[in-house]
Amino acid sequence: MDNFFFWLVDNPPSNVTNGPWEEYLNAMALYAVVLIGATAAAVALLYWISANRRKIHRPEDCFAPYTPIQWLWLELVVFAGVGGLAALYYADYLKNTEAMINVVLELAGWSFFVGLVITYGLILIPGITPAKFRYRPIWFLYAGKGVKTAGNSRT
Repeated sequence: MDNFFFWLVDNPPSNVTNGPWEEYLNAMALYAVVLIGATAAAVALLYWISANRRKIHRPEDCFAPYTPIQWLWLELVVFAGVGGLAALYYADYLKNTEAMINVVLELAGWSFFVGLVITYGLILIPGITPAKFRYRPIWFLYAGKGVKTAGNSRT
Protein backbone atom coordinates (compact mmCIF):
# COMPACT_ATOMS: atom_id res chain seq x y z
CA MET A 1 0.00 0.00 0.00
CA ASP A 2 3.04 2.30 0.05
CA ASN A 3 2.37 3.50 -3.48
CA PHE A 4 -1.24 4.67 -3.14
CA PHE A 5 -0.32 7.98 -1.53
CA PHE A 6 3.16 7.99 -3.07
CA TRP A 7 3.75 11.75 -2.95
CA LEU A 8 3.12 11.94 0.80
CA VAL A 9 5.48 9.18 1.97
CA ASP A 10 8.57 11.41 2.06
CA ASN A 11 6.72 14.57 3.12
CA PRO A 12 5.32 14.13 6.63
CA PRO A 13 3.96 17.19 8.44
CA SER A 14 6.37 18.92 10.78
CA ASN A 15 6.83 17.33 14.22
CA VAL A 16 5.91 13.89 12.82
CA THR A 17 8.46 11.11 12.45
CA ASN A 18 8.51 8.78 9.46
CA GLY A 19 7.48 5.61 11.34
CA PRO A 20 4.02 6.70 12.53
CA TRP A 21 3.49 8.66 9.32
CA GLU A 22 4.05 5.58 7.16
CA GLU A 23 1.78 3.49 9.40
CA TYR A 24 -0.93 6.15 9.09
CA LEU A 25 -0.62 6.31 5.29
CA ASN A 26 -0.70 2.52 4.99
CA ALA A 27 -3.84 2.31 7.12
CA MET A 28 -5.52 5.09 5.12
CA ALA A 29 -4.51 3.44 1.84
CA LEU A 30 -6.14 0.18 2.96
CA TYR A 31 -9.36 1.97 3.93
CA ALA A 32 -9.31 3.93 0.66
CA VAL A 33 -8.83 0.83 -1.49
CA VAL A 34 -11.65 -1.01 0.30
CA LEU A 35 -14.03 1.96 0.02
CA ILE A 36 -13.13 2.57 -3.62
CA GLY A 37 -13.63 -1.09 -4.52
CA ALA A 38 -16.95 -1.42 -2.69
CA THR A 39 -18.31 1.85 -4.05
CA ALA A 40 -17.16 1.13 -7.61
CA ALA A 41 -18.84 -2.27 -7.56
CA ALA A 42 -22.06 -0.81 -6.13
CA VAL A 43 -22.15 2.06 -8.63
CA ALA A 44 -21.45 -0.27 -11.57
CA LEU A 45 -24.26 -2.59 -10.47
CA LEU A 46 -26.75 0.24 -9.91
CA TYR A 47 -25.74 1.83 -13.22
CA TRP A 48 -26.21 -1.47 -15.06
CA ILE A 49 -29.67 -1.95 -13.55
CA SER A 50 -30.73 1.63 -14.39
CA ALA A 51 -29.31 1.53 -17.91
CA ASN A 52 -31.03 -1.77 -18.74
CA ARG A 53 -34.39 -0.55 -17.43
CA ARG A 54 -34.31 2.46 -19.69
CA LYS A 55 -36.18 1.87 -22.93
CA ILE A 56 -36.38 3.63 -26.27
CA HIS A 57 -39.99 3.93 -27.42
CA ARG A 58 -39.85 7.10 -29.53
CA PRO A 59 -37.00 8.75 -31.45
CA GLU A 60 -36.88 11.54 -28.85
CA ASP A 61 -35.90 8.99 -26.21
CA CYS A 62 -32.45 8.73 -27.79
CA PHE A 63 -31.78 12.38 -26.93
CA ALA A 64 -33.33 12.50 -23.47
CA PRO A 65 -31.01 13.11 -20.50
CA TYR A 66 -29.14 9.93 -19.66
CA THR A 67 -29.95 9.61 -15.98
CA PRO A 68 -28.09 6.38 -15.11
CA ILE A 69 -24.83 8.35 -15.21
CA GLN A 70 -26.00 10.10 -12.04
CA TRP A 71 -24.98 7.03 -10.04
CA LEU A 72 -21.42 8.36 -10.27
CA TRP A 73 -22.38 10.84 -7.56
CA LEU A 74 -22.15 7.96 -5.11
CA GLU A 75 -18.38 8.35 -5.35
CA LEU A 76 -18.83 11.14 -2.82
CA VAL A 77 -19.20 8.30 -0.31
CA VAL A 78 -15.50 7.58 -0.89
CA PHE A 79 -14.62 11.24 -0.31
CA ALA A 80 -16.62 11.39 2.92
CA GLY A 81 -15.53 7.95 4.11
CA VAL A 82 -11.81 8.38 3.56
CA GLY A 83 -11.94 11.95 4.83
CA GLY A 84 -13.80 10.90 7.97
CA LEU A 85 -11.48 7.98 8.69
CA ALA A 86 -8.41 10.10 7.99
CA ALA A 87 -9.59 12.75 10.45
CA LEU A 88 -10.61 10.15 13.02
CA TYR A 89 -7.28 8.33 13.01
CA TYR A 90 -4.98 11.32 12.46
CA ALA A 91 -4.49 12.12 16.15
CA ASP A 92 -4.35 8.43 17.12
CA TYR A 93 -1.46 7.64 14.79
CA LEU A 94 0.43 10.93 14.84
CA LYS A 95 -0.20 12.24 18.37
CA ASN A 96 -0.87 15.80 17.13
CA THR A 97 -3.38 17.61 14.99
CA GLU A 98 -1.07 20.00 13.15
CA ALA A 99 -1.86 20.21 9.42
CA MET A 100 -4.73 17.74 9.83
CA ILE A 101 -7.14 19.57 7.49
CA ASN A 102 -4.63 19.64 4.62
CA VAL A 103 -3.76 15.97 4.94
CA VAL A 104 -7.39 14.87 5.29
CA LEU A 105 -8.52 16.85 2.23
CA GLU A 106 -5.59 15.56 0.19
CA LEU A 107 -6.24 11.91 1.08
CA ALA A 108 -10.00 12.23 0.52
CA GLY A 109 -9.61 14.16 -2.74
CA TRP A 110 -7.13 11.69 -4.21
CA SER A 111 -9.31 8.74 -3.21
CA PHE A 112 -12.37 10.40 -4.76
CA PHE A 113 -10.53 11.07 -8.03
CA VAL A 114 -9.13 7.53 -8.29
CA GLY A 115 -12.52 6.05 -7.41
CA LEU A 116 -14.30 8.19 -10.01
CA VAL A 117 -11.86 7.19 -12.76
CA ILE A 118 -12.09 3.48 -11.86
CA THR A 119 -15.88 3.56 -11.66
CA TYR A 120 -16.24 5.42 -14.94
CA GLY A 121 -13.91 2.88 -16.53
CA LEU A 122 -16.09 0.07 -15.18
CA ILE A 123 -19.27 1.46 -16.70
CA LEU A 124 -17.53 1.70 -20.07
CA ILE A 125 -17.00 -2.07 -20.16
CA PRO A 126 -19.15 -3.61 -22.92
CA GLY A 127 -22.27 -5.13 -21.44
CA ILE A 128 -22.71 -2.63 -18.64
CA THR A 129 -23.90 0.21 -20.86
CA PRO A 130 -26.41 -1.19 -23.37
CA ALA A 131 -25.38 -0.87 -27.02
CA LYS A 132 -28.38 1.31 -27.84
CA PHE A 133 -26.95 4.07 -25.63
CA ARG A 134 -23.32 3.89 -26.74
CA TYR A 135 -22.08 6.73 -28.87
CA ARG A 136 -19.48 5.78 -31.46
CA PRO A 137 -17.74 8.97 -32.58
CA ILE A 138 -14.66 7.38 -34.14
CA TRP A 139 -15.76 5.70 -37.35
CA PHE A 140 -12.54 3.78 -37.99
CA LEU A 141 -12.81 1.90 -34.67
CA TYR A 142 -16.25 0.64 -35.64
CA ALA A 143 -15.79 -0.15 -39.31
CA GLY A 144 -18.92 -1.56 -40.91
CA LYS A 145 -21.23 -0.55 -38.08
CA GLY A 146 -22.26 2.85 -39.34
CA VAL A 147 -23.55 4.56 -42.42
CA LYS A 148 -20.96 5.91 -44.84
CA THR A 149 -21.39 9.53 -45.75
CA ALA A 150 -19.30 11.96 -47.73
CA GLY A 151 -17.84 13.34 -44.48
CA ASN A 152 -16.38 10.07 -43.19
CA SER A 153 -15.03 8.44 -46.31
CA ARG A 154 -12.70 5.54 -45.56
CA THR A 155 -10.51 5.92 -48.60
